[in-house]
Order: sequence, then C-alpha cells, then structure tokens
Amino acid sequence: MSEPILISPLLDGFTMGQPMGEHDGVSCCPAIREEKKYIVKIITIPPSQTQLDALLLAGAYKDPADAMDYYRQVSEDVLKEAEFLKKLSQLDGFLSYEGWQLVPITRKRLGYQVYLVGSYKRTLEKYLRKNPATHLEAINLGLDLCAALTVCRQAGSLYVALKPGNIFVSDKKQYRIGDLGFISLDALSYTALPKKYQSRYTPPELFDPMEPLNLTADTYALGMILYQLYNDGQLPHQDKAPEEGLPPPANADYELAEIIMKAIHPDPKSRWSSPSDLGKALAAYMQRNAVNDTPITPHTPLDAAAIAALGETIPKKAPQAEPSEPETSEPETAEAAVPEAAEEPQAAVPEAPAVEPQPESPAEEAAPAQIPSAPEPETGSETAEPEADAAQKPEAEPVGEAPETDEPTTAPAEPQPVLPTDVPLTYEAVMKLDMDSLEGLIDEPVEEVPPAPPAAPEPPKDDFAGILDKAESLIRHETPVGVVVPQAEEPDPFAFAKDETELLDSEDIPRDPLMPDAPPKVPAKKAEKKYADPKYKRRAKKLISTLTFLLALSMAGLAGFWYYQNIYLQAIEKILITGTRDQLTVKVDSQIPESKLTVICSDSHGNSSRQPLSGGTAIFTDLSPSTVYTVQLDVSGFHKLTGKTSDVFTTDATTNILSFTSVGGTKDGSVVLNFTVEGDEPSRWTVRYAAEGEEAKEVTFEGHSVEISDLSVGKMYTFTLDAGKDLTLGGQKTLQLMGSRLILADNLRLSAASDSEITLTWDAPGDVVVDSWDVRCYGDNGYDERKTVTDTQATFVGIDPSSSYTLEIVASGMTKPVRTGVTANPIRIESLAVQDTDARKLTASWEFAGNAPKGGWLLLYTIDGGGQSVVKADKATADITPRIPGAKYSLTLQAASGTSVLGGTQTYTCPAAADFDQFGFDIHSLQADLLVTPEDAWHAEDIDSADFTTSFSLGDSISVALRNSESFYLPGTEVEVLYAIRDSYGNVLSDYTSTQKLYWKNIWTGGNRQSGELTLPKVPDQAGSYVLDLYIEGMQLAKLPFTVG
Repeated sequence: MSEPILISPLLDGFTMGQPMGEHDGVSCCPAIREEKKYIVKIITIPPSQTQLDALLLAGAYKDPADAMDYYRQVSEDVLKEAEFLKKLSQLDGFLSYEGWQLVPITRKRLGYQVYLVGSYKRTLEKYLRKNPATHLEAINLGLDLCAALTVCRQAGSLYVALKPGNIFVSDKKQYRIGDLGFISLDALSYTALPKKYQSRYTPPELFDPMEPLNLTADTYALGMILYQLYNDGQLPHQDKAPEEGLPPPANADYELAEIIMKAIHPDPKSRWSSPSDLGKALAAYMQRNAVNDTPITPHTPLDAAAIAALGETIPKKAPQAEPSEPETSEPETAEAAVPEAAEEPQAAVPEAPAVEPQPESPAEEAAPAQIPSAPEPETGSETAEPEADAAQKPEAEPVGEAPETDEPTTAPAEPQPVLPTDVPLTYEAVMKLDMDSLEGLIDEPVEEVPPAPPAAPEPPKDDFAGILDKAESLIRHETPVGVVVPQAEEPDPFAFAKDETELLDSEDIPRDPLMPDAPPKVPAKKAEKKYADPKYKRRAKKLISTLTFLLALSMAGLAGFWYYQNIYLQAIEKILITGTRDQLTVKVDSQIPESKLTVICSDSHGNSSRQPLSGGTAIFTDLSPSTVYTVQLDVSGFHKLTGKTSDVFTTDATTNILSFTSVGGTKDGSVVLNFTVEGDEPSRWTVRYAAEGEEAKEVTFEGHSVEISDLSVGKMYTFTLDAGKDLTLGGQKTLQLMGSRLILADNLRLSAASDSEITLTWDAPGDVVVDSWDVRCYGDNGYDERKTVTDTQATFVGIDPSSSYTLEIVASGMTKPVRTGVTANPIRIESLAVQDTDARKLTASWEFAGNAPKGGWLLLYTIDGGGQSVVKADKATADITPRIPGAKYSLTLQAASGTSVLGGTQTYTCPAAADFDQFGFDIHSLQADLLVTPEDAWHAEDIDSADFTTSFSLGDSISVALRNSESFYLPGTEVEVLYAIRDSYGNVLSDYTSTQKLYWKNIWTGGNRQSGELTLPKVPDQAGSYVLDLYIEGMQLAKLPFTVG
C-alpha cells in the first residue's frame, strides 16, 4: 500500500493517518484539522502498474501517453460524479464531499489519484451495531431513501451503490446517501454494473458482466436493507443473493413483508418500477398501521429475566390462605411492604418513635419474637429480621417463640430488597446486595414461588451458580433464629492497664485514726509501671519479633532489588541493522560481555539462524530478497535484557525486468526503449549507454519508456537499466542495438481497381533493407484494418466510397509513420497515358470515373526524382515541358478541389536523343569547348585554346564555343536549344535545366559556318561535378562535363 500524501491545496493544514485499508485501488485515511475529524478517500487509477503494463502488452494502447489520456478521462469522470453528488446534496437525501482534487502519480508508476475529503459521519452500518432498529426508524429509513432515489432519477442518474455503509444517520434520525455510485439513465442499456459497486444488496442478475443495468437496481438494494432490518439484522446470503428468492423476513407482518418481497423479487419485471412507487406503498402501510418506536426484534426486559433466574418474583397480590387457617394482621403488614418497595425503591420508610429501654418493657421482651424460628409456608408472608443485634442489651436473655398477636409491638418492618432493574444480571451485581436480600431469596419456600413468565430468558448458568454458592456460605454462618448471641470482646493488645483501685473493695481501704468517720482514703499509687494483662508481655514480644522479621525482610528485599537492577537486568543501548538483498549486518552497543550475547535472525515463516557477536557485529548471509526479518538478542545465564532488544529489517527487493525492447525513433540516430517490470519500482529510472570510442552517457526518466536521440548511425550501443541503490534488478536489464537512420516510406501512391478497395503503393529507401512494413487503414465509419507486408504495396477491401479514410505506413523497428488520406467520394482514374510525338514537349491524357473536380486538375511531375513541378488543366489533358531525352518523368494527378484521386500516377522515360543531323550538319566535325564567358563581346574564332576549361568557380558564367570543320546550311529557321544539366549520376537537375529559342543562322558568327557561340542561361550554384547535354530540337549536339568549385 502506498503512503498517503498531503497534497496541496486540498489537504493544507490537515494531519492524516495511515490508510485503514485498501481494495481495488481505493483507500480511506483518517484525518483531522482544527480538532474536526475527516475521512480522506483516495481513488488510484489504474489500481496497479501491472494492469497498465498488461494493457500496453495486449495492444489496448499504442503507447503510455495514449493510456494516460484514457486514465485522465476516467479520473475526470470521478470528479464529475463528485460534482453531481454536490448538486444533489443541495436537495434532501444526499450528503456531499467537502472537497476533491486530481493529482498525477509521480512515484514509481503512471496514473492518477483522486482525493475526496468529507467530514466524519455515522453510517447506518455502525449505527445498527450499537442500536436496535425500531419499526418507526425502519419505515422512516425507507421513506427517506425512496425520496432520495427519486430525486436522483429526476436528475438523470440511477444510484447503484446503495448499502448500509453508504447511508449516513443524522442526530435527528434522518437518512442520507453520501458516496459515489451514479450511472446515467441514458447509458443503462449498454452499461454493466461495475464490479466495485457489487455487494450483498445487488440484484443477482447484475453480477453477470454481460447483463446491462435495469431500473430496479436501487429499489432492490433498499428492499434488501429493509429485509435485513426485519430479519433479526441478518441476510441469508454472504455475497450474491440466490436467484430463486428469499423467505419472508422473520419480524415483518404480512402486509409489510409483501412490500419488501416485491422489492427483492427474483424477476426484475415483478419488482417496484420506481422508488416513488415503493415510497407510496410504505407511506400507505404507515397510515393503515400503528407504527411505533419499539424495537423490531422481540426481547425480554432484563430485570424480569434476572428475578426469574433467582426463583423470586415481585408479587402483585398476596396468596390466598387456606379457609381453615386464621389470617393474622402481622403477615399482611409485612407482605404489604414488599410491593411498595418494589414500586418505589428509593422511598423512605418512616421510623418508629424512640422508646427508652427498660428491663420490664413488654416491647423489649417481644422484640425477639419478630424473627420467626421457622418459615410458615401457609401464609407466604415475608418477615424482616431485627435491624442489628447490637441494638439489644448484652444482658438480654434469649427467649423462645413469641405468641402471635394481631397488634404489632415493634416498628413496621422495612421493605424487602429486590434485585435492581437497571444493572445486568452478573455475579458482581448480586454480591452488592445485603445478606437479608439473599436470605429472602433462598429461604422462600419453593411451593410458594410463582412460575416465571414464559417470555423471560434463562440467565447464564455460571452467574446463577455463583449466586447460590455465595448465599449458602452466608447462611451456614447465621445465628439461630430468635437467639441473641453476645459478641465476646477481645482485649486490645495495645490498650493501657486499668487502675488497680477499680479492683479494691471499701473494706480494704485504710481509714484515718483521727477521723474515723471520715471517708476512707485511697492509698497512693506506686511509681511503677503496671500492665493490664500478663498477655501484653507476650504480645509485645511478638510485636518486637514481627518488627525484627519485617526489618530483615526489608533488608533482603533491598538486596534482591539491587541484584535485580544491577545483575539480573542487562541493558542494550542500541541495535543498528544494515543490509542488502541477501545479507544483514547487526551492530550491538552494550556493556554486556559478547560471549553472553547471541543474535537470532528469523523470517515470517519460522526459519531462523543464530550468530555470536564478534567485535559487536553479527553477519547473516544467504537471505531472501524483499523479505522482512526479525532480529532478536538473546543472553545466556540468569539475566534479562532491557532496552532495544529486537528490530525488524526488510532486505532489498529484486525487481525483475520481464522485457526490454526498442523501436526506431523520430529521426536518424534515435531509438525508443520500452520495458515491463515485475516487483517494486523506483520513482525514477536511469538508463546508461555507450559505444566503442564514445563516452558513456545516461538518461533519467519516469515511466517505462524513453527516447534516446543522440546515437551515431552505424555504431553498436549497449543499454543498461538502473533502479537505484535501494533496488536490485533481475531479468533482462541490458540491450544491444545499432544506431540507425530513420526509415520512411516515400512517394505514396493510391490506386483502386474498384470503388470497394484501396491500394497503397510506396517506394522504399534504396540504401536500406526493410524486413517488413506495418500498414494501417482506418476510417470515420469505424473501419480499421492492419497489414504487415514485405513488399511495397498493400490493398484494403471492404471500402465504403462515401466515407473518408486514413492510411499510414511504418517500417519495422520504426515508430514514425507516413500518412496519406482518402476523402469521401474519391475520383478513380481508369487510365493515364503519355504521348511523345513532339520534340519539345510531352502530352499527358487520362480517363476517370466520377465527377470532374471543381476548379480543374493539377498534374504534378518530377524529372529523375528532382523537384516537383505543377501543370494546371481544365480538361483531362496537359502538356509537360521541356521534353528531356533520357529523363524519367513521374506523374501524379490531383483535383484542385482537394478531392482524393485514386490511380492518378504514372511514370514515363523519354528515349535517348539521336545526333543532330539537320541542315547538312555533321556532329563528328564539331569541336565544342567550355569557357568562362568573357566580359566583352567575343567570337569563338578569337578565343585562344588556353581559355577553354572544364573547371569553374561559383558565380562564373559559362559559355560554349562551337567550331566546325565542315560546311552546312544556314537557313533562318527557329530552333529550340535545350541546356540539360545533369549530376554525376546522370539525373537531370530541373533547377539548372533551361531552354532558348534561337534562329539557326544566328548561332553561328556572321554566317561563318566555322564557328559559333552559346551562353548557358543557368549555372549551378553549388559545388559539384556536372554534365551539360546540349540539344537542338530534341537532338544531341554536344555533351560536355564540368565542375564547379
């Protein structure tokens, strides 16, 4: 379980405890702020990193960023649900959270956490644990929840998480819903009940993941809660309710049971259709029946059960005496006091007026008669004993049974005590009663005890047996009834002796001889110490012996205490534990000799090992990673260790790398690394990589993927994952790969043999071997198909011409795709031809199926893969100039309106040119040379051969000097001169290629058939090797290589 974080600003000023539990990514933590209690609910999305890794491996998301976008949406849906609960809380029936906040997870994994803060409230579940539900509370609960569920439906949602743990009870016994669990009514037909909302109160059919929700989910849950209240608080099932139905609740009458059983009917069609209908039924039941506030479950009052268990009852009426027995007034008086005491236990009993005790007083003589010598079962009366034997004179003689009399001669008897009704029947409670109460309970004749009420439960046997044992032990030591036993006074061992004059008679006192009639004189006391009793000496000796023994015992105790503190107890000052994934090192700081100490290391499975201390250190090896070990110190001999004698330590975890793979990045020399993990993870990873001849580098990142973009193409690199010093990595933690260039498909072309298919064709890089291509076609109509091909063409069938599509292609091992699109209702080219009948141009024409595009056509062409040129055409034909012999033309048709054109591609290569042979000209007699164009006017015949060159500098103007040794015609015919400049590979460079229209005779100097001059209109502006092909009317006149530097 991850540690909770005090996020800001939601939890500013809070103190938060550890999570009380976690399930499916949801945990709750206690919190407090300003002495007010709160509950912080934390929802983690997704619940675990393993779930995200599994979805990525299964291809549910193309990359972690795509998955994070999805989980972000799920988290925001939780916030919307909290907002919805807040709006409902403004009405009756709902309680809202007080705040919430969405934060991304930044440690060890990807995802989000939703924090919900609410004040601490009492749930119905906790309330029912301490308080028995009453009939009135149950009906009010049903009415309150019906109203709340109706409001929820009116707001457009169905509440599907109803259970006692989500219902809160206010101090005024109002019931409110206070947690998430809302499903839109519009989504019920295609939404199954989420597993997190399934409970014992869920309809059984909704446990099927293929079953959509229905409108009875909320009323069923409410009915199941009422069923539990009226069924002794129990449900007959643990998880899922049986599909065959339940028996009626035990404590509901027929009418209420019918309402509840309809709510939880196995068939959804037979249940209440809405919470408002269920609420109306409960309201009608409440009006027709007397619903009181008494507990639903029947029970017996505690005081009746206790008295019945003791065999005693509080009589409501005196038993009738036999007709032959005369009634006496004394039993009636005593009996009448008992019910009065039972009804008013705290009422004061009036005391009899005080009477001077006299030896001959009849009342004093009759007093003992108030205690009968034996019980009288015929009358069933209860008599009271005298209040205290000490109130009588010690000289009183015991008397026998006193004759019965109609007039009471003593004060009225006190009321007979009974068991208290406000305490449970326990042994301690009974022991608090006085002896008279127990005698009254035990001595009462058995035949006079009325039968206990049938509803009273039997008391626990152990308590009743204890009461009888205590009562019998007390009765065994009672004095006989009617006899007063004087208490013998034991002399106080510490009393002073009496004066000896108290022991002398008057005759023993000497008289004064001068005054014989004077009162006798008391002899003077001797000044010596006297003791009242000889026993005092023995007791004094005993006291001295006792004090001596106690003193010796104290000295022994002090010695024992010193031994206990200094010898028996041995202190451990500190234990320090360090370790790795398979080893622990324990250092002990103590004054105890090392020979007496042993270190014990044990795991949770009971495996343990012992090591002695050496230099205050003990080392344990061959331990298991990610395991909790308990380290305990043990001492030999008669000693006990104090202080820190044990500690726990968790060895470093081993994190397994299940897979470590790579794909090409988004540019040359880049790569994207991906890996999956099992076990604990660090908050940030580090990958180190190096190649021969280069410095080692490292990158720190979060998540399970990273792009490295500074690799040298063609070099072999070794990548190593590092999780930090706290974790040990296992599995595939290294990877070797070569830095490569970015491979992209080129010249994507779309064609179609029919309206229901699309064929994508492309060119592969000529200097790289591609193992395969991944091609995908997807449309706005839901069409999505992937293909892996080894050639440069892929065909997709089942195409709807009225929908648009996107096609993308990625080389194997690469991540960057190339895309092209197809609009709805594309134009399909059935044929595209090139006519080559004119020496100056090419003519392209085509036929198509569909509507001609608005705005005409665009014919795009390239020459030998060079720059692209465009020709706009209103009709299905277009001319391409110039026509360059030996050049390859690539044609592509497009619609000016942007509508896709399928099949509008073609290539054409012009044939090589023939030698120029018009006007009687023979190129074999021609000498052509290049030179830097002179600044002044010039003629070829004036140029010295030393000025001819094939090397030029950037910015030079280049001319051609023509010299012929044979004569030819010079008509005034216009000709087209083509200056085709090619690179060293023979590819035409369109940017430097140009044409001129000149008269044939003007090419040659002044009609001189021996020499002529031409100047290039365009010259390359980049250094390199080039070839000038000079054409006249499509025929080759000269071929001249040169360089520009």
